[in-house]
Amino acid sequence: MLLLFLLLLLLLLLLLLLLLLLLLLLLLLLLLLLLLLPILLLLLLLLLLLLLLHLLLLLLLLILLLLLLLLLLLLLLLLLLFLLLLLQLLRLPLRR
Repeated sequence: MLLLFLLLLLLLLLLLLLLLLLLLLLLLLLLLLLLLLPILLLLLLLLLLLLLLHLLLLLLLLILLLLLLLLLLLLLLLLLLFLLLLLQLLRLPLRR
């Protein structure tokens, strides 16, 4: 009976030790996470900044494209005016 009691006590002690070890491991993991958190946040911020930069570049490209289109339209309009002026100078009747 005494042997059984001692065995049970030993088992309980072992279980307690295991629990303590698990708690220590958890604490260590938490500490590691706290140490890595600023680095992870910095990486996330960098990624966000990169995305923002990419979007800004896309916006700039779109604006440049629109300006180019506007310039093309303006050149077309100038060409049309020039042709009308040429037609007027040659005095060719428009309707015949």
